[in-house]
Amino acid sequence: MNADYKLKIASVLLVVGTLAGCVGGKTAFKSGNRAEITHDYDTAILCDAQGYVTEGPGFNIFVVKDGRVLTPDRGSLHGITRLTVLEICAELGIEAAVAPIPRGLLEDADEVFAATTAGGVMPASRVGGRILGNDRPGPISARLRETYWRWHEEGRYRTPVRPLEAVA
Repeated sequence: MNADYKLKIASVLLVVGTLAGCVGGKTAFKSGNRAEITHDYDTAILCDAQGYVTEGPGFNIFVVKDGRVLTPDRGSLHGITRLTVLEICAELGIEAAVAPIPRGLLEDADEVFAATTAGGVMPASRVGGRILGNDRPGPISARLRETYWRWHEEGRYRTPVRPLEAVA
């Protein structure tokens, strides 16, 4: 994700809690994401039927408000990269929590970033029509991104892949 990544809060809702919701949610992601991309946004963020932020297609979402990092407590993958970001926050002394995130908090956030295994911490510069951080990654997002990739280079949580003949 580059520094001018633009996120749109999708108009479709993610229904969670049932098998139909899981399947329907992924379909909503695909249709909602396609619709949002065609409107000058790079990808979409989904909310549940109660108006709480869940995730994006293939990434966890984080908001920073008043120096505190939050990630949704519902409707999202509780994956390794999400956990790693929370661990980085703890090590750096940045307050972080898994909590309900109403859509309004996302819209009013000081910083927003996504996290994936392949992309690491990926700051966003826009949510909807709102420009964040002077159209640049905010200081907390930038610090988390730098630390994530430093940890990666240091080999933390990384297991080298060896050729099969080396294992036998």
